[in-house]
Amino acid sequence: MAGTRVLGDGWETTDEGLHLHDKLAKTKRTTVAIVTGTLIYTVQTIKVNANAIRILLEMPALAGDAVTADLKITNSDGVPVFETSSAVGENDTHILPLDPVVPLVGTNTVILTLTKDSGGSGEAAVTIYVEGK
Repeated sequence: MAGTRVLGDGWETTDEGLHLHDKLAKTKRTTVAIVTGTLIYTVQTIKVNANAIRILLEMPALAGDAVTADLKITNSDGVPVFETSSAVGENDTHILPLDPVVPLVGTNTVILTLTKDSGGSGEAAVTIYVEGK
């Protein structure tokens, strides 16, 4: 069975190449348009029962003065199950290893919050790697 297996909306895995774990998956790279005047963005909503092990956060170059952002994942009750420990900078790809892993159960929402106005526009992207047992 070669090719891509579809696990449902927002997920992809591959049968090609090296397999690190039989139940390793990642969300599709989801983008959100950052615009002047908005500080809080819902990047994606994912439905999963697995452990989040890594997050890739791609931040664009923005026109504002030293704009940073915080990333948060909330569970179906709206309670945060993950938050960045410090704000991440613009114009960079941030690899956020989760140690310990973060259990995601049911519907979870990924929220990006800018610490100040962007002063311009750009596109941020998030990809989440998960594994189940």
